[in-house]
Amino acid sequence: MWAFKMLDASGKIYPGFFNGNFHLFGDYDECLDIEQAVTERNIKGQYCTLRVSTHYKPLGFTKSVIKSKELEEYLSKLEFREVSTEKEHSVLLWGVCVPKSCSLESVQNFARHFMDTLGVSGDVSVEEDLCFYQGKPLKTTHLENFSYYFFVVTISLTIASTTYDAYLRLTGQTPNVFVVFSAYTNFERLLSQRPNNHNTLTCLNGIKVISSTWVVLGHTVLFYRFIAKNVHYIYDEWNHQAFHTFMWSGHYSFDTFLTISGFLTSYIYLKHTEVFSVDLVTFYLIRYIRLTPALVAAVLVHTTMLKFLANGPYGLFIANYVANHCGTTWWSPFFFVLKIMDFKRCALHLGYLAIDNQLYIFAPLILFNIKKSTTKVMKGMVFAFIISVTYSVIVTQTKGVGFTVFEWSDDFQNYLYFSTLHRMPCWLLGLIFGYLFYYKKFKPSRKLNLLLWVISLGVMLKLVTGQTVFISTEYSLHRSVLWNALARPLWSLCICFIIYSCGVGNGGVVNTFLSHAVFRVLSKLTYSVYLVHFTVLLYYFGNQKEALQFGTIEILFKFIGLFVLVLATSVILYLGFEAPIVSLKDQQEEKSATKNI
Repeated sequence: MWAFKMLDASGKIYPGFFNGNFHLFGDYDECLDIEQAVTERNIKGQYCTLRVSTHYKPLGFTKSVIKSKELEEYLSKLEFREVSTEKEHSVLLWGVCVPKSCSLESVQNFARHFMDTLGVSGDVSVEEDLCFYQGKPLKTTHLENFSYYFFVVTISLTIASTTYDAYLRLTGQTPNVFVVFSAYTNFERLLSQRPNNHNTLTCLNGIKVISSTWVVLGHTVLFYRFIAKNVHYIYDEWNHQAFHTFMWSGHYSFDTFLTISGFLTSYIYLKHTEVFSVDLVTFYLIRYIRLTPALVAAVLVHTTMLKFLANGPYGLFIANYVANHCGTTWWSPFFFVLKIMDFKRCALHLGYLAIDNQLYIFAPLILFNIKKSTTKVMKGMVFAFIISVTYSVIVTQTKGVGFTVFEWSDDFQNYLYFSTLHRMPCWLLGLIFGYLFYYKKFKPSRKLNLLLWVISLGVMLKLVTGQTVFISTEYSLHRSVLWNALARPLWSLCICFIIYSCGVGNGGVVNTFLSHAVFRVLSKLTYSVYLVHFTVLLYYFGNQKEALQFGTIEILFKFIGLFVLVLATSVILYLGFEAPIVSLKDQQEEKSATKNI
């Protein structure tokens, strides 16, 4: 009976195979539940996912069904390809249920024999991490042991601090520094509506929340594509519809956050120096202490915990893939050198943080001199802006890269998307507008303000919907050069105007919306959302046990549920690692302000 169950639990060709459904999932749970004693042996089910590279030409069993030219057209649209073969073959993932005693080599030989019987030409590979059975031991490392003790200590601190906080509240005593880890106090801080140091810029709350949501939506679409069963529909129809560009254009949020970072770096520094003096060590140290604890916690979870949560055909493979690529570079995010250390395969989303902090290193060169040598500093920033745009033009011309995420390549990723020099104009524009906003020497008239709003929103709309031309038409080098050089600076310029206009009181209903109290609360979670969302999406999509129907409604429903889960996880990260540091920083600033009075 066990043999029939294994056959039943193995993957078969599903409807929609020629529409790109190359995930031949079996019944993962049924396979792992198989256990039967047979002639003094205990047969246990083992589920393996085979990678079958199918070449275009032979595929003998389909010759009578579809012409080879049409077949090649279908296969060329499939999402999974070996990057080194330049589209010579596509990869299907085939789940088979075999006895636990079977070695990887025997499973591989069985699959090859099966394919030869059908007359199918291709290569078969299977990896240890793509085979799973009940009770399979998980490899542990020193990093996982460190992670365990790190979180035990943190949870213990939180419990102790919360208990002490409750005691002080019950006895009517004044809270002190020992309650900074209190979950109760930190949750109050999260819900607090107390204005911050840049309280005139409440519109930033809404911009940050919307941008974070857009990032999560964009990555949801990205992950969804990898597990979709109707890839043909994605490439032939869905991508070409202008409305859908709003769902996968979250890469502009990258530029929005860099712009906000530059804006606040400039504005807060100028405000801060009205009361305090700032030395170089303090300038760097405050930011590093503010960002690092939550980053450490997020990286440790991402690197070490996913394998213990694996519960699907791809779960353990993805977890170990992440762990292996993070094994020697897990520490690099804490020094913001992800690009240098090639950490991208470990935690792709942390590229933004590296770029932002690399730019922040050079901020003192600008800020420490901007008051006394304004003209020279501005000229220097304009020169840096021109250098960056020139770099983008040269890279696009020499590497022949595109602009959209659907034209993704190693060159695009390494030389543009995660390039500090390419992204620098967004940050520089933020610095400049932060300076201009601090002095508020210009407030446009009502008519000019309305005109600038129409232009800004129109440009942003075009930058989003205009990307369809990259998908609907043949590659154009001149078009790619133009977009790579100017699209991101234009987007950031529009964001700068929106922030400036809202800040000087010209935002109207837009400022009212962006300044809503709900956004003020959620904006405190945006850093945590950024850190944890990729891990949550990896966990969810990595443990899928069947291919998903790709469609707008399906994506939105999945996204809503996943975003709630991301927010819940972000609250935990915020309470345990962000809020305590912010609390200590605020207490220190209050003491310093008192001394200066």
